[in-house]
Amino acid sequence: MNIFKSFFLLAFLGFFATACNSQSAHSKAGHEAESAHHHGEAADAATNSVFQAQLSNVTREYLRMKDALVKSDAGAAKTAAASMQLALSSVDMKLVTGDAHMEWMGYLKQLKSVTETAVAAKSLEDVRQAFSAMSAPLAGAIKRFGGNDMELYLQHCPMAFNNAGGDWLSDVEAVRNPYFGDRMLKCGRVMETIK
Repeated sequence: MNIFKSFFLLAFLGFFATACNSQSAHSKAGHEAESAHHHGEAADAATNSVFQAQLSNVTREYLRMKDALVKSDAGAAKTAAASMQLALSSVDMKLVTGDAHMEWMGYLKQLKSVTETAVAAKSLEDVRQAFSAMSAPLAGAIKRFGGNDMELYLQHCPMAFNNAGGDWLSDVEAVRNPYFGDRMLKCGRVMETIK
């Protein structure tokens, strides 16, 4: 009788373990499928090479603006902001669809607004403020859609804007601060690498 109970207990434990493993495998497969679905959306949005090239043009103008601000050249920074406006207007929003389209429209609205502010700015400090405001939406768009044909570095200066801090994208790892120029050229650090 003890052998029968032991056999029954062993069979029950084996069945229970198999059932749990099956649920775990099913759950894992479901999670992988859902994960693939979400990654698929990002991949679908990022696979359009024409859209990526257009976004890359926007990024290049942003980097020209950053370089002008490093040199404390408000005129060149405003010219780059105007070129960035043209590059933004050249991005074909029909190349992304569904949720990706709506996300792009959100980024585009922010970027258009701050480039307009930069172009209309009356002082170097105003241009720098506008540049700071465009950094986060551009970084978000690049992370979401790709379009950076170069390695980018998200950099941060904790002392910018009266110690409120400021971020920017750079195509070089070495910090060249657009918020202080030659006054504090190397103030900042790399927060993230975007490939």
